[in-house]
Amino acid sequence: MASSFSGVTSFIVLVFLCVAVHVAYGTDQENSRTVMFIFGYSTADVGTNNFLKTRAKANAPYYGIDFPNSVPTGRFSNGFNIIDHIAQLFGYEESPLPYLALLQYALNKNVLGGVNFASGGSGIR
Repeated sequence: MASSFSGVTSFIVLVFLCVAVHVAYGTDQENSRTVMFIFGYSTADVGTNNFLKTRAKANAPYYGIDFPNSVPTGRFSNGFNIIDHIAQLFGYEESPLPYLALLQYALNKNVLGGVNFASGGSGIR
């Protein structure tokens, strides 16, 4: 009984947040943009582990060999990962930044474009 209650509560909170965002930003098509919040592991990680104290990092040169400029980016792939391709389908020029990278930039501007919480190799404990 307790587990179904927490599931129902989580669902209600999620619906409330979706409605709140919809009301706050409206449905104006000129100003609307798909916002991506990514949760996952190595197939969705776009460099989160670069900001963590962990041994699970993807910064070796071969991890970026097929990426533009052939530089490692912290992705656990040799080029774009699935999140990069999905972001391009939604019209993004690049994938949403890792959440810890947002501390280095203007937080409010970048969060509105999306955030990536994915971490590969059990980098987040």
